[in-house]
Amino acid sequence: MIRLLAAILMLIAAAGEARAQAWHRAETRHFTLQAELPADEVRQLARELEALNAALMTMTGASEAARGRKLDILMVDDIATLRKLTTADDLTEALFFNNAIDQAAIVARADKRRRAAYDMREALFHEYCHYFLRRYLPGIYPSWYNEGFASVFESARITGGTRVRIGEIPRVALWLDPAALTPFARIASVENALEMTKDRDKLYAQGWLIAHHSLFGGKRAAEVKRYLDLVRSGRPLGKPELLFAGGYAGFDADIAAYAAADLPPPRDIAVPHVPDAEIAVRELRPGEVALLERRVDDAELDGAWAGEDASQFLLAYASANNKLGKWPDDPALALYTAKLAFLAGRSIRATELVDPLIAKSPGDLDILALKGRVLVLSAQAAHGTPTATSRLAESRKLLMGVLARDASHVDALAGMNENLTEARGANVEAIGYLRRAIDLEPSNTTMRYRAIGQMLRIGDYRGAIAMLQPLANAPHDGSSRQFALELIAEIRRRSGIR
Repeated sequence: MIRLLAAILMLIAAAGEARAQAWHRAETRHFTLQAELPADEVRQLARELEALNAALMTMTGASEAARGRKLDILMVDDIATLRKLTTADDLTEALFFNNAIDQAAIVARADKRRRAAYDMREALFHEYCHYFLRRYLPGIYPSWYNEGFASVFESARITGGTRVRIGEIPRVALWLDPAALTPFARIASVENALEMTKDRDKLYAQGWLIAHHSLFGGKRAAEVKRYLDLVRSGRPLGKPELLFAGGYAGFDADIAAYAAADLPPPRDIAVPHVPDAEIAVRELRPGEVALLERRVDDAELDGAWAGEDASQFLLAYASANNKLGKWPDDPALALYTAKLAFLAGRSIRATELVDPLIAKSPGDLDILALKGRVLVLSAQAAHGTPTATSRLAESRKLLMGVLARDASHVDALAGMNENLTEARGANVEAIGYLRRAIDLEPSNTTMRYRAIGQMLRIGDYRGAIAMLQPLANAPHDGSSRQFALELIAEIRRRSGIR
């Protein structure tokens, strides 16, 4: 009886420890990863992601040059939690998002309803691949390729942190029927796979098949590459079926044959070992843990600019500010709240939060860029006064200092556009900074439409049309393409440009 009681007490203690498991954060030069897991497990996941990143570099030939914002990965406990905190539907297992606050992925550690069917690493690798395409191979990709590319690499198997096997069959391939493939013309017409309520898994599966065919040197690999290069460039496709020998029918036949035959064997890629010193791991502070749910909840907020569309950020700001009242000394919570205060148009509160952060971390580029943008917002409130002029000058100095150290800092580029526009109205120099930011994040439509608006204000109608062309020339149907076409037609009508 005593032994039984002791065993029960040990189980209770173990359960309590499991419930009290600390959150840990791993940071490398490519991403940060936060999870409610032991430090060694978080470090191991980070090491595997670094190995995957190296394999992706090898297979795609992408450049290692720094581009855009670093990915932040948040790992919640269960898919049910992810769906509760976001608008994700029952088919969604993870999310990647890119908004004015974050560039982040949300991944669940488990699916407690379907334990055997869910693989945490596959979901983690899949979302990282979405980020990789955006950061290292930027462009506006068709939805089938976005998902297909990620599906090819989600099944990566990593051995010892120095060898990555690419090309194992992923779970999504279970939805593939080689005898009844969807015609490519239909696949190419889908604007956003996540908006599909029917046959989404089939699109993912066929996207995987075509991406696999392309990446593993299939018969049509060169044609697929040419097609994707045209889509990414935003140039007119003309009759896209003519890019494929025998048209879409010939392409469909060869893809079906590829599916029916034995696929090429997986490819083993040697990658360098990532030492512990390059993976900084620490336990999250209580304020950071409290912030996690707020960040997941904010994932689907749209982009915004200084003084524009601030209303959608007010509730998020109020919630974060309330949490900060409980943990006033947490720098991560203070920085996040400062971002929301800025986006909500609260320049005084944003200043109160960001100035102490600069005092503690005077070399942090993200904080300096935010300060530069907050100064623009406060200059707007004092428009036309010497105070505004002084604030804009201080802002330019900060933002140019950030860009001198990191020319691809998207927030600093956005800040310079805001600064110069506030100082002189829409102008070519200000638009130039926005162009640089769009080159880094081509699929960021918030920035794209802001640039278009500024071009129209200075009469650069041809520039506005050119900025719309990548959306208008997309091969898929959908609201974004239709809106771009209608806007181009209206610009041509009003300007007389043909």
